Amino acid sequence: MAFTKFLFMLSLITIASAGFVWQDDNFPGFPSDMWPSIQIPTIPPFDPKIPNFSFSFPSPDNIKKTKPQPGQTYSGVYVSSSGGKGTMVANINGEVIEKKFGEDSKKSKSNS
Repeated sequence: MAFTKFLFMLSLITIASAGFVWQDDNFPGFPSDMWPSIQIPTIPPFDPKIPNFSFSFPSPDNIKKTKPQPGQTYSGVYVSSSGGKGTMVANINGEVIEKKFGEDSKKSKSNS
């Protein structure tokens, strides 16, 4: 076992100091035409065309004023709530229904 360790250490020392043997540094290396040059293709510029999905919701006044043409049907509903009160506007084929619901803030009582 000691002999194996000795040979291993001797090999490491030999490998580590092998680079210092040649003092002239005139190692020829590989010829330049040994490896072909690789032409990397260029990537064309990427210009994504993202569609504009802008959408506006109709106002309650637009829902109330819409009248379908003969042969058409129309259904529009608008619901809004705030602070326990709410409003619902529905237009079904030109018939407008408007309802207000919820508690009146003056009449509501807190349970504190």
